[in-house]
Amino acid sequence: MRSARVGLVVVSAMAVGAACVPVKTSPSPPPPTTTQPPPSTAPPPTPVTEVFEFSGASQFWTVPDGVTEIIVRAAGAQGGAGSSITGGAGALGGRAVATLTVTPGEVLEVVVAGEGADGANGGAGGFNGGGAGGTGFAGREGGGGGGASEIRQAGAAVVIGGGGGGGGGQGSAGTTGGPGGGGGGPAPDAGTDGTGSGGTGGLGGGGGTTGAGGAGGIGVPVAGDDGAAGQGGGGGDSTSGAGGGGGGGGRFGGGGGGSFAGAFASASGGGGGGSGLGPAGTQFQKGVRAGNGRIVIEYEI
Repeated sequence: MRSARVGLVVVSAMAVGAACVPVKTSPSPPPPTTTQPPPSTAPPPTPVTEVFEFSGASQFWTVPDGVTEIIVRAAGAQGGAGSSITGGAGALGGRAVATLTVTPGEVLEVVVAGEGADGANGGAGGFNGGGAGGTGFAGREGGGGGGASEIRQAGAAVVIGGGGGGGGGQGSAGTTGGPGGGGGGPAPDAGTDGTGSGGTGGLGGGGGTTGAGGAGGIGVPVAGDDGAAGQGGGGGDSTSGAGGGGGGGGRFGGGGGGSFAGAFASASGGGGGGSGLGPAGTQFQKGVRAGNGRIVIEYEI
């Protein structure tokens, strides 16, 4: 009986010993690591705006390094007012907003338009294509047409803002010279006919188009000149009445207003506006710019 108890004790001790043997396990692998790219240190593009005002001559702009695209805003100039108390108002110049592809180091020619002179100041056409106002009796001149503003690449115009037409001169009391037509776009405005107590006077000149200058307004008996490529037509002259307004410059200039050569019964017509130019996608605005023209160039560096 004692021997059986001893065996039981031995077996139990062996079982306990087996349970206490440590179990070796492999360590868990480290978690995978990911490499993050360093944060970008390049600054964002900086917008740059350069403004070109009227100078009476061509200006030149060199495309900066790294610039391959620019936005151009070219506004033509206003036409001059017709002389005397109720001479026609000079019309506002048009604007063309276009995107151009350029090359770093390329030189662009920048031509900013000049405003047409009022008839009281001689009615000279504005710089870069404005037609001269017609002469009249005793200082009743028409206003000069406004010039066109343009950007030229390799000598060729690629963006043009058309000029406004000059106002027709007043013939006598109770008459009104016709206002000029607003410049800009593929279809600028025509000049307005002169009017007065004696009926219609000289007729307004037509606006320039995409393919031809505006027709000169019919006069009695002197008509305004037709507009031409880059040039507004001159207003009709009068030896006993008022001169017509000059046409605005543009891709094709507006026609000059017809004069009225009667015995002061009526007034003369205003000049037509000049047309604009730009590549596909260009936005045109008619009759928006007062005074001299302006060109703005925008880009990022």
